[in-house]
Amino acid sequence: MNYSGDISYTAATATASITVVNPVFTISATTPASISAGQQATSTVTATTTTGWNGRINLSCALTSQPAGASNLPTCSFNGPAFYLYGGTQSAPGTGQSYVAVSTTGATFATNTPPAFRISGGLGGAALAALLFFIPARRRGWRNLLGVLVLLFVFAGLGACGGGSGGGGGGSARTTSGTYTFTVTAIGSPPVSAAPTATFTVTVN
Repeated sequence: MNYSGDISYTAATATASITVVNPVFTISATTPASISAGQQATSTVTATTTTGWNGRINLSCALTSQPAGASNLPTCSFNGPAFYLYGGTQSAPGTGQSYVAVSTTGATFATNTPPAFRISGGLGGAALAALLFFIPARRRGWRNLLGVLVLLFVFAGLGACGGGSGGGGGGSARTTSGTYTFTVTAIGSPPVSAAPTATFTVTVN
């Protein structure tokens, strides 16, 4: 910058520098307390700017690390993954928040009828069928009624026999115990030079 001078002041030259800061934002995520398989954990994701960035932020989440051999892996999802961030400075940062939920699987089992019960059901029906032949003919009405009851009992026994194998139970396995790492990525609109990311862990007991 130059000043040519006048009748009161002499000429002078001075320099000045201007620093241009690109508007950006960062994100962070909290680590929830450990949970048991079948429960859900919640992490708070916070976006912060000190450079006056204004816009919409879209979040995504992915499981990026799990224990060796883990099965029934946990999943993460957002209840409203987009939010707005409005400016901010070093002395008064601008912030915005969202929440990510991590869901796990608990063990569930379905039991079948024990084999002993299935056998006894079939034998009981056969015994009642044999008993019918010893009822006097004059009680034919009772024989007919008992015949219907026997048929129902036998069919029930057959149904039990077909309801599973070996008397065992089937079910779904639980999420493997251990520590899982999730990575949250934030896409800004307008975009920043590199999409900010944050990681958090969830420990399943």
